[in-house]
Amino acid sequence: KTRVFMYKIIFVILFFCQLVAYNVGDVISDEHQALEFSYCYPSDSTSSTFSFSKHKGKVILLDMSTSWWGTCYSKLQEGDEVYQYYQDNNNVLVIHSLDDHGQPYSCNAWGNKGEISIPPILDTQKQIWNLGWVGYTDPPIIVFIDHNLEIFNIINVHTEINGSWTNFAINMIDTMLENVPIEGCIDQTACNYNIDA
Repeated sequence: KTRVFMYKIIFVILFFCQLVAYNVGDVISDEHQALEFSYCYPSDSTSSTFSFSKHKGKVILLDMSTSWWGTCYSKLQEGDEVYQYYQDNNNVLVIHSLDDHGQPYSCNAWGNKGEISIPPILDTQKQIWNLGWVGYTDPPIIVFIDHNLEIFNIINVHTEINGSWTNFAINMIDTMLENVPIEGCIDQTACNYNIDA
């Protein structure tokens, strides 16, 4: 009985050691950087895939939404505004991680909601959602990730922001951009990204 009990304890410890819960200041692990997800909209991007590792060096706004939550759908326009604001900036990636697509909104319905249409990726196995985001269990969750793939901020725009989250997101992204080094620059302290330079 003692041996069985010890095996159970070891199993529980090993199980919880596998769980990840990312918090502000954590860097996305190499394993999770390599995870690949399919884009599902627009139709000409469906052969492409997303991974964090492909976008290291950019600042990322990751909007984690779920098809069945009306608030996620109603907030799409605000994300659209952020996407449009940075559309020509190669140092910024604004992206949706769409969970439970088709319940009720299809990927096309989701993508067609906005004027510009942030490219959604399918998180069909909840791999992004299940990475764990400390203190956050309900969508829509916005994760701000810096150019080193370090978590800069996490927020639930439904419960933590009164009104539109567009300006909040732009302020967060601009702050992260201040630390993005300019390609080919030797003195990193003198040549970080400067939108006004």
